[in-house]
Order: sequence, then C-alpha cells, then structure tokens
Amino acid sequence: MKKNSILRLSMLKAAVFALFVLTSYQAKSQLYEVGNAVGIGESSPEYKLHVTSSMSCAGLFESTTSISKIRLRCSSTSGTESSVNTYGNNLVLCTGGYKRLDITSGGDVGIGTSSPKKLLHVDGDTYFKGHMFLHAYAGDGSSGTAYIQARDMSGSSDLNLQLRTQNNGNVVNAMRLQADGAVTIGGTSAVAGTELTVKGAVHIGASSTASHASQTGNYQLWVEKGIVSEDFSMADVANWSDFVFEEDYELPALSEVESFVKENKHLPDVPSEAAVKANGYSLHDMNVTLLQKVEELTLYIIKQQKQIDQLMEASKE
Repeated sequence: MKKNSILRLSMLKAAVFALFVLTSYQAKSQLYEVGNAVGIGESSPEYKLHVTSSMSCAGLFESTTSISKIRLRCSSTSGTESSVNTYGNNLVLCTGGYKRLDITSGGDVGIGTSSPKKLLHVDGDTYFKGHMFLHAYAGDGSSGTAYIQARDMSGSSDLNLQLRTQNNGNVVNAMRLQADGAVTIGGTSAVAGTELTVKGAVHIGASSTASHASQTGNYQLWVEKGIVSEDFSMADVANWSDFVFEEDYELPALSEVESFVKENKHLPDVPSEAAVKANGYSLHDMNVTLLQKVEELTLYIIKQQKQIDQLMEASKE
C-alpha cells in the first residue's frame, strides 16, 4: 500500500506539472476548488484534478483505492483519451480508451496482455524494420548459443516453427521445423519417418554452371565432387535385364555387333561419350544396360563353348 501511495503521489506531481505547462499558455485559465476536487478551467471537476482547456487537449487525474490515473483527452468524445494508470501493481499505458501496455512490479512488459510471462510478452502480430541481433545466452560478448524457440509455458503442447518469405508479394513457406525435430524445406510437412524433406531440386556445392543445369534435367539432386556412401539402393524399379534369357529373345549376331561398333564407336544400346558429356546418364538405366551386355556375353560364351565341344568331339572321331 505504501508503495502504491508513493506511486500515486508521484503521478499526481507529474500531472500537476504537465497540466501547469499545458495551461500556462492560456491567460484566462481559472482554478476551481469544489469539495475535494480541483478544476483548472473546469468549474465542475469530476475527478481529484480535472483540467479543461480551450486548446486541443485536456487532462484529468483520478484516484481511487484500486486505481490512479492521468488521462489526456484530445476531443470532447469520451473513450478517446490517452492515460497512464496504475492497476494493482501494474503501470498501464492506454490510448483511445484501450489498454496497450502493462509493466508489472517485477519489470515484465506486456503488450496486448496484462499478465506478461517473460520480460517482454507481445500478444498479437509485430512489425519490425532492420536486423535482429541475438547474442549468446551466456551474455553479450560471450561465446555460446543463441536460441530461437517455438515454445509456450504449458509444458505439454506440440509447436512447429514455420519460416516464411515473400516472393512478388506472395507468401512462401520456406522452411518448417516440426515439433519432433523433422525439417522440411520448401513445404509445410515432412515425409513420415524422415528427418529432412526437401520439396524441390537440391544443389550441394558452391559453383553453378550451365552444364550442371543441363545435366540435372528432371533429377532432384546435384552434388559437386561426388558422394561417398556405404551403399545405394534403387527403389521401385520396374525393369531389369533378365529378358535376355527369354526364349523369344533375339541375340544379335556378333557380325552385327562388330559392324555397329566400327560405325558408332560404342556398343548397341549404350549411350555414346558425346551423349554422356551432354546429358549425363541414369545410374539405374546404365546398370540395366550393362547387365544386358553381360547376359548377352554369357549367351555368346555358352554358344561358343557348345561349338568348341562339338569340334572337339568331331576331332576325336
């Protein structure tokens, strides 16, 4: 109570000083004392201190057991005033008759809320210009970690963090961090069971050349200098080369293969060096083609071995 009384007294002094300056411009300002109320330019004061001015703004001070208030009204319409108030232990700033900002006795600031949960609590959209700098949690100038968190104080809710950009005025969902830690780039939902989902083509590496773009084609990943991996698996493969062993497969004559190689300088069904340089090649398609050639070669060897066996039998006779 003593703290609140001191605060109200300080506000009253500030109000008197501010209103004295306000009314000092008026030569005809008048002072009225009606009961326990004082009016400056107001013969019927409604509050402890009530100021009416011929200027554009007027002010008044009111105090009750639960509230102390300094109000400035710039029109005759009630509810348009701005005020600095005390509600309980909060210092409150109002404009247009509505609460805008609360400062608690502990120093927490609430904008759009009278019960801030942290040093600054904003309930509503914010609009910034410039850069946002975050120093380490350990302190300004210290090495460490700065945190951006999608969290509330419930301790039980699931919260995602969506990062958005603007392209030609349109909102773009650039990145999403899900509550379980999964990350999506270029979308709003991760593929189930994955830690990273990228919706769109990916380029890994610093350089960018026209040849890269032409070779990428309809593929989704370009990696400079190659990839090191323990294993690769081809998923959802519909075709394989075992058709070579079907009864109706026509194995090319070796003479035809020889003629094709002499003319084209590569095997049939295998892309040329020029085509690979221009367009790259599919690892799966190349594996299928190479397997086809191995299987054809096996058939040639089997056929050749039969011929050798026949010749050996004939030579024994």
